[in-house]
Amino acid sequence: MFVGTNLSGTFRSAEAAAFHFDGGRVHLVDSLATSLLTGLMVLKATELAELALSPSQIVEELNRIRQQSG
Repeated sequence: MFVGTNLSGTFRSAEAAAFHFDGGRVHLVDSLATSLLTGLMVLKATELAELALSPSQIVEELNRIRQQSG
């Protein structure tokens, strides 16, 4: 989970680093936000992982939440 791309270059750096990992072990989510929303999305990702959702399902759900948050 990263600070929004419109606020930081961190996400782009993470994308570049993730490119070097095989097997889809790194999944990135652009929060498009800072602070509270990012923290809540991390908590939600943890909850979904504990429910045994796949990484791609977690990313999909986080993107859905982000879109609804404005």
